[in-house]
Amino acid sequence: MNFCFVSDPHITSRIPRGRLGNPIDDAKDKLHQLFQFADGHGADVCFAGDLFDTPRDIVALFAFLEVVREYEVINPIDQQIKIYAVYGQHDMYFRNRNVVTNLGLLEKAEVITILDPDGHNDGNHRLFGCSWNEDLPDDIHGGLFKILVIHAPIYKEALYPNHAYIDAKTFANEHQGFQIIHCGDIHRRFKISAKSNLMINSGPMMRLTTDEYMMKHKPGFYYFDSQRNSMEFIKFKCKPAEEVLNKQVITDEKEKFLKNVFMEMENDFSIVQIIENLILKHADPETLRETLNELMGTET
Repeated sequence: MNFCFVSDPHITSRIPRGRLGNPIDDAKDKLHQLFQFADGHGADVCFAGDLFDTPRDIVALFAFLEVVREYEVINPIDQQIKIYAVYGQHDMYFRNRNVVTNLGLLEKAEVITILDPDGHNDGNHRLFGCSWNEDLPDDIHGGLFKILVIHAPIYKEALYPNHAYIDAKTFANEHQGFQIIHCGDIHRRFKISAKSNLMINSGPMMRLTTDEYMMKHKPGFYYFDSQRNSMEFIKFKCKPAEEVLNKQVITDEKEKFLKNVFMEMENDFSIVQIIENLILKHADPETLRETLNELMGTET
């Protein structure tokens, strides 16, 4: 069996500030491309958390179902494409998986299989899941090809001051029992080869935040061909960033940020307190982080 790996879809019916066009239409178009590709390549689909941007967006749920029903996914007996997922923070209502949500309904309807630390066999592969704040699998022994799908802040470097991230290479080397580690949560695409495994993050499927990274980001997914043992990034056919994001919002947010910084400095606060306060309270922390790194002359 082959696999398509998608990180952080964030399907939503809302239109965030700075977003142009209709995100729900864009999401449906990308989902069609994903499932058409999976159908044509004998692949199952894995989502690494945050399938939905908010846990109870009924319009987003119907949009997802509208697409997958065309690919014989709804009936669990005749499923041509299996869909696997883990829970991200955005999939849970106040971080509580016991409350009914979009993803919970899809799990109960057996449209999606939620992966857990116990593992799930799919042909010659065994898939393990680690949802947000869930414990990692303890026992992964056995001869099958092992895949971990995890929603956690795993990346190559800190994205902003005091970023509590998990170093990707260290994580990969400490978990050599998995041949593939599919990550979600950090909205950055990467592909890292360790000693005996491969760690991937396709980046977010949707461009919802107007920041400098998103202006360069190319949405897509990773395709694993099990026969060739190869991993390839497949780009979605979609509009350029300039047609879906209002770049002026980046400028507006930076001007507001700098104004707040200087106002606080006049009031005798420490710069550390100012930075922490603004990052915690600002509606768009990614923009602030990008700005801070720019001011300090570092790269994100």
